[in-house]
Amino acid sequence: MRSPARAALAAVLLASAYPFAVGAQPAPAPMPEPAPATASPASPPAPPTAAPLPSPAPPSSSPSPSPSPIAAPTAAPTQSPYHFITTPPAPPAGQPAILEIDMLDQTLHAGAPYSVRVKTTADVTAINVSAMGETYGMQGAAPGLFASDGQVPSGIPFFLLNRDYTVTVTALTADKRTTSVSLTLHLQR
Repeated sequence: MRSPARAALAAVLLASAYPFAVGAQPAPAPMPEPAPATASPASPPAPPTAAPLPSPAPPSSSPSPSPSPIAAPTAAPTQSPYHFITTPPAPPAGQPAILEIDMLDQTLHAGAPYSVRVKTTADVTAINVSAMGETYGMQGAAPGLFASDGQVPSGIPFFLLNRDYTVTVTALTADKRTTSVSLTLHLQR
């Protein structure tokens, strides 16, 4: 029989595998609506003025330089919420690969939110997460992407806090090939 404390700890460590909100993405920021143009009733709008025409350049024997292209503005890259990112080494040829494991932090806090994302090769059909003899499956969000968000329970016994734990993430294919990656996570209040 398993002790309640061990079961509680396994539940906490594996909370990142439980699909509370699979693949939840932060909502995009709303775009501000342009303010409606208002005309002042006291004064009529000013008529447009014509810009002065440039004077023609005198003919010269040297060719004029061509204008340089203007760079189009690019959007600033978005800041990732994941601060603990693991990129495991490539597995042997023919095995599925876990390309990246992303978590909010390597330290889990009692009562705090968590988010985990596992990127794999397209042949991976399932992800299992194991700790302390317990194994839970992680839900797929898209081909090659498994994700979960939620909250770590707040009622964790004090003797399970302020310790490191090993969590193993295993990728499986439909034809039963596997590869695993072990992570060390810290649990504290």
